[in-house]
Amino acid sequence: AVGTALGLCMLAKFHAVLLALSILSYLLVSGRQRKQLRSGWLYLGMGIAALFTLPILIWNIREGWPTFTFQLSSRQHYILGNPVYLLEMLTAPFGFIGIVLFPLSVAGAAWGLRKGFREQKDDLLFLSISCILPYAFFLLLSVFIKIDSQWSAPAFLSGIILAALLGISNAVPDFDAGIP
Repeated sequence: AVGTALGLCMLAKFHAVLLALSILSYLLVSGRQRKQLRSGWLYLGMGIAALFTLPILIWNIREGWPTFTFQLSSRQHYILGNPVYLLEMLTAPFGFIGIVLFPLSVAGAAWGLRKGFREQKDDLLFLSISCILPYAFFLLLSVFIKIDSQWSAPAFLSGIILAALLGISNAVPDFDAGIP
């Protein structure tokens, strides 16, 4: 099921490779889940994802990689050291996520990463990695080229979930005493 979902996601947008990299990173850093790297299920899922992605890859090979040429050619301006593009990546999420949700999602990702490692909470660890890795990738890329800042927006979905979990963990209602 994950292979099918990831393959369909790759058909829709090549940025889904960052989700695949998030899953791989999670498996590498989670001591308890590292055993999955030896599982046949992981490789079956990867194969299924590759099969779903194959049509767009074949088309790109036959046509001279137009998808990547479009993204990396005249549409982008190669730069190095222009702080405007980095500043845009640091501030644009305030606009497309919100002045409250962006800082909360960053705080949630940091909290989830810390708690995930300290308490071996694999769900928090995965959510944190799936927020941090794509945003860090585009943030680093913005040092070199002008990219569309909204490309990193899907990364913050898991950050927002983590922010909600952080809020829940800080609210300590006494349900045993009958207080709703």
